[in-house]
Amino acid sequence: MYKVLPKLFGILLFVLIVLGFFSQPSKHVLATPCSGTGCNGTDPHETGCDGNASTVSTVYPANAKLELRRSVNCITLWTRITNLASGNRYPRATLRKYYATKTYRNTTYTIAPNAFIWTKQYYNNGGMPIDSDWYSCGLVASTYSPTAVTDPCTPVELYP
Repeated sequence: MYKVLPKLFGILLFVLIVLGFFSQPSKHVLATPCSGTGCNGTDPHETGCDGNASTVSTVYPANAKLELRRSVNCITLWTRITNLASGNRYPRATLRKYYATKTYRNTTYTIAPNAFIWTKQYYNNGGMPIDSDWYSCGLVASTYSPTAVTDPCTPVELYP
């Protein structure tokens, strides 16, 4: 009996090491949390900021759904554009503050109907209410363009 226990312990230890080596951490473990200005220029999905996100403002330009998104936990804003066209389109999304472009994303590839892309996120200077100088601009187009979008944009609907 006592000769079997060390062998069983050795096998169990070997199995645990192998499982630990080949297992992948969960998506939540991979997220890099941020807050405030530490989030500037980062991906809201990669940081986990999109997990508690809500839509501040939405408009529907031709063949698209354009949203100004915000995270309460990370105190950030970003733009998301969804392709509502019946075919593949080139999405273009821009996050603006005042009249200056903070970040934009134009893909060199098309996205399918109901697919979406988003911009990097930026700090919202205190969170609530939403600073009225933030705008989301975007569109989906049949041809590629490398420039930022300045129209159409969301109107800002401030929280009470």
